[in-house]
Amino acid sequence: MFNFNSHRENYAIITDGGEYFSYKQLEFLQKEFSHYISTRSLIILLTERNLASLIAYVSCIENGIIPIMLDEKINDKVLNEIIIKFRPNYIWVDKNRSDFIHNKKVVYTCYGYVLLCLNCAKLKTDDDLGLLLCTSGSMGVPKFVKISYQNIISNINSIVKYLNIIEDDRAITSLPFCYSYGLSIINTHLYSGATILLTNRSIIDKKFWEFFNLCNGTSFSGVPFSYHMLEKVNFINCNINTLKTLTQAGGHLDVKVQKKFNDYAYASNKRFFVMYGQTEATARISYVPYDMLKEKYGSIGIPVPDGTMRLIDEQGLMIKKPFCVGEIIYEGKNVSMGYAREYSDLFSGDKNKGILNTGDLAYFDEDGYYFLVGRKDRIRKLLGIRINLDDIEKELYNIYNKEFACIIYNDKLYIVCENNIDENKVIKYISKKMNLNKSVFMFLIIRLPRKENGKIDYQQLLNDINI
Repeated sequence: MFNFNSHRENYAIITDGGEYFSYKQLEFLQKEFSHYISTRSLIILLTERNLASLIAYVSCIENGIIPIMLDEKINDKVLNEIIIKFRPNYIWVDKNRSDFIHNKKVVYTCYGYVLLCLNCAKLKTDDDLGLLLCTSGSMGVPKFVKISYQNIISNINSIVKYLNIIEDDRAITSLPFCYSYGLSIINTHLYSGATILLTNRSIIDKKFWEFFNLCNGTSFSGVPFSYHMLEKVNFINCNINTLKTLTQAGGHLDVKVQKKFNDYAYASNKRFFVMYGQTEATARISYVPYDMLKEKYGSIGIPVPDGTMRLIDEQGLMIKKPFCVGEIIYEGKNVSMGYAREYSDLFSGDKNKGILNTGDLAYFDEDGYYFLVGRKDRIRKLLGIRINLDDIEKELYNIYNKEFACIIYNDKLYIVCENNIDENKVIKYISKKMNLNKSVFMFLIIRLPRKENGKIDYQQLLNDINI
């Protein structure tokens, strides 16, 4: 998949520790990893933006090993429940996680990680299943998106086309590997014979950008929170000469910030792409061509190459007139096979058949550019992570036997309750459970407004707390 033979002498990876790896060397490392694992095995990869995670992922995709991509900081209880439900053969874990490694068979070690054997049984999976990605934001055991090899190739080809990724490009690792957007950067650049600038540093760390400059980085990708942070540190006045492409996805970016970064890109001969996607579409669904953004601020753009979008109304009929709101239906070879909640779902076939009901509501204008207006349900994105607000409410109710209401506004998650409760304890629990910084939470004690049917009136709640 990653064309090692075509780019053998190109640099595939440059680390912020000063290590350089050609495609020839990456091919050797990934083959060595796969030597210890049977084809079609299921493996959990606890990933960070580091060399061990990248080698393991590449090896899995190249050798027919199915990775379950997870964040290294995943809650231990959730991790153990995933192991019980999915019966993985192996797990790839940081060697310092000694509590987890204890009493398990160590098969292989490399770059600070160890490969542990959990289960020797031969597992049954769909033949084309290549990857499992968490839908993210779920409380308890998450469900996973089943992504096929065809999905990955299709997504790679469409992104390479509209971003025009070439072997001279150098993309920095600014997003997690277990996140579909972050993984798409790895896939597209390795496929193109380009270079990955590998770092686990924060984007507001001075050394992140020193590394980028030193290695002549060309592209940066971020979620809305990333761009808000860069705005605060006055990024647009920094001297990043080799940067030529900026991309944004993972939720709506405030139009004022879009304008600021687009003006910066235009003035410095760079390209700024606003994009939209879902993990269920192996990352990308639509994009705004960089030279059209100024005319289409706030839009999620047009379908990616080889994909189609349409809207349906509440009766399921296709909307043909502009400025009428309906649900986005996306169709393309990058649409995933469906969801997996347990082992038996790994051989349940392709449920989607190339068609994705996104759950997002939008309209298109007279030029065919789409604009999001909301979601059909209560799943929202916060800092690029999809959050199920109902799951949080249920979790808190089960703990405290009291009703809670949760809403997201301006990159803050508001937790509202009518009763006096230790807010610090609530926020600490939820932030740890969801792996989100405590600073994104707000806690309020007020009356919960209700509709006539007794359900919480979330729109009125927004008004009541004076947002």
